[in-house]
Parts: sequence; structure tokens; C-alpha cells
Amino acid sequence: MKKVCFVVSPIGPEESETRQESDALLWVIGQALAPYGFEVVRADQITKSAIITTEMVQLIQESALCITVLTGHNPNVFYETGRRHETGRPFIQLIRADQNLPFDVAGIRTITYSEIENMRGAAKLIEQISGFVKEFEKQGYGAAGTGASLASIGASLDRIERKIGSLGGQVTLTQTASPEIATEGSWIRKLMGNPGDQIVEALRQGDIIAAGRALTRFEQVVGGTSKLLYYAGMVASGGYEPAVEMIYRIIQDPKGPLSSQEVRIGLGGIVQSYSITDQERFGAPRLEKLVQGLLANEPSNETKAFYLNQLQKNYFGAEMLEEARRAGEQAVKYDPSESAYYVNLAMVYEKLELNAKVVDAMDSVVELPKVTAEHLQAAIQAYAKNGFNDKAALAMERLKKLPSLRA
Repeated sequence: MKKVCFVVSPIGPEESETRQESDALLWVIGQALAPYGFEVVRADQITKSAIITTEMVQLIQESALCITVLTGHNPNVFYETGRRHETGRPFIQLIRADQNLPFDVAGIRTITYSEIENMRGAAKLIEQISGFVKEFEKQGYGAAGTGASLASIGASLDRIERKIGSLGGQVTLTQTASPEIATEGSWIRKLMGNPGDQIVEALRQGDIIAAGRALTRFEQVVGGTSKLLYYAGMVASGGYEPAVEMIYRIIQDPKGPLSSQEVRIGLGGIVQSYSITDQERFGAPRLEKLVQGLLANEPSNETKAFYLNQLQKNYFGAEMLEEARRAGEQAVKYDPSESAYYVNLAMVYEKLELNAKVVDAMDSVVELPKVTAEHLQAAIQAYAKNGFNDKAALAMERLKKLPSLRA
């Protein structure tokens, strides 16, 4: 029986440059995996819809291997990549050599490729992918998914609906769950033509301009509310500058109460937009002022830590390393239970060549009661790089004991 490799990548319309590159990558991946008995599957081979279907989720969760293409910083790809990371099962990340690796995944070993339209470039990428797979063949591909993440996706989207609330009139979110996953929560919706749904569908299609137009219509119908902030954060994450301006305006001059969750979405949209458009340094002063204002009025230490982590991400992308260090150190003080903050801080220390502090940060990661496989892997790599093989071995033992990695 063939093993399945699910390829998560931007696909694009027929004849587009994105589609041509995606097809070339699919061929290269097929060549690399053929000797290992893999069946290679891409999303458009199972569905013509851009919506994340039940079958796609199962492939993300349960395939023996998942290869994700981060080129283009596509929001769907990052969402699906995150879902794969949660499982602890093998994955390979690819990104074109002329693009920056986003901050959130910069600590994960990633293959860069170039000129795959030429035999030399294609052959090099085949060899690199094969090298990863050889390691997986030795270590095994882990246990099958439990389905728990499928339920969590549904529950998460239901919670989002409750946070958005009823928008009234023609913009009410009234869609029903797909029959085949009704028990997992109503997270796949039939679009009803209202602006909110049009935003979501446009983003799933990768059409940021259409999403921006729908966002404008949403503001005209609903007005300056927290619901608008939620959607503006989504659109801003695709690099749409008018949505960034909208977020600043809503947060700085709200027309009603804003929940911390909605502000988080908006702030994350600004940071992601700056990253995609290489505007981190340009936007840093304005973002810092916004975050400082939020911190002054935020009672929750956990939320303060989130705000500071977003600020740190932007500083890091701008190569403002001392500022990133200060923001990261504040974040872990406010929330010392979040392993991601220590990993992010360790990345800053590494750039500053503060190797002892890198190890200290990773010690904090390993000592936490709850930690992800991804962050343990980052700790193992940091320990090995700095010559702490005994600590790397202990972290590896803990990694092997994580439920998602048990055979």
C-alpha cells in the first residue's frame, strides 16, 4: 500500500505563473518521492473548491508526509501548515530562495529552491527532498491522527462565530454545517453572498483585491465595529494596506467596545502585512505607539505578552534586534508559560550572538509542563549547535514521549 504525501501549496488560476511553479514543484516532489513508494496528492486533485474540505483536513492530519510550499506567504498555506505542525508528524517546508522565511517558522529547517524550471535546479531540489525523506524512513512516520484536531477546528470556528455575533439583516452568518461533519461543528459554510462571507471566500481564493472590496462594503453595511476589526485583520494579513489603515483607525478611535481577541486579530494582521510587504522598519514606530497604548489599558498579562510578541516579530523582521530583545524579554515576563515566546526570544539572541542566552531560553522551553513537538525540535537544534549534546539528548527523549509521536 502506497504512503500518501499531501502537498500544501498556492495553486493559482490556470496559465498563471503561480500555477506553473506549483505544477513544476509537484513534478519535482513526485520524482523525489517515487523511490519511497509515495502517492503525491495536491488539493486541486481532490476538489475544485478553494474551501478547506473534510478530505483535505484528513489528508493534512493523517498523511504519512506533508510538504508545504511557503512561497508567496499564502494565508491558506500557513493555516494548513500550522494544522500539520500540531500533529507532530513529518513535514517538509519549501520556499523559493528569493523570499524571506516568515518569523513564525524561521526556526524550522526549510529547503530553499530556485530555477526549478532548469534540470540543474530541479535535480538539486529532488536531492534535498530525498535527504529529508531518508531521515523519516529511518525514524518512522508516527502514529495516525486521532481526529481531535478536526473537532478543534470546528469548535474554533464556532467560537469565532459567537465572538462575531449576529450582524443583522442581510449580513447575518446563517450558514449550516456540511452534513458529513455536522458532529464536528459548523465550520464549513455555504456562502450567502454577504460581505463577510465574500471576504472569507476571496481570501480562500487568494484574491486580496476582491477581499478588500468586500471589506469596504462590510464597513458600509455594518459600520466601525469590532466585527469590522475581525475582518480587517484577516484582509490585512494578505498584505492589503487599506485594511492596515482601517485597523489603526478602529483601535485608536473605537465606536464601541473591542474585545482583546478582536484586537489580537487586528494587531496580527498589521504585523503580517508589514512582513509580506517588507515594511517592518517603516511601520515599527507607529506599531510601537499602538502597542504601548494597548498595554496601558490591558489588565491581562497573557494578552500583554501577546501584544509584545507581535511587536517583537515586527522588530525582528526589521532587524531592530535590541528592540526585539526588549519586547521578547517583556513578553516572557508577562506570560512565562508560553513556549513560543521563549523560542522567538532565542532566535533574537542567536542573531545577537548571545549563545548562552539562547541555551537559557531553550532550557525554559524544555522545562515547561506543556510544550509542542516543534518547539522541542527547536531546542534540540539549538543545544546541538551550541555543543550541549547532553541537553539535546534529554530534549529528544521528551520529544519521543509526546503522545503525537508515539508509534
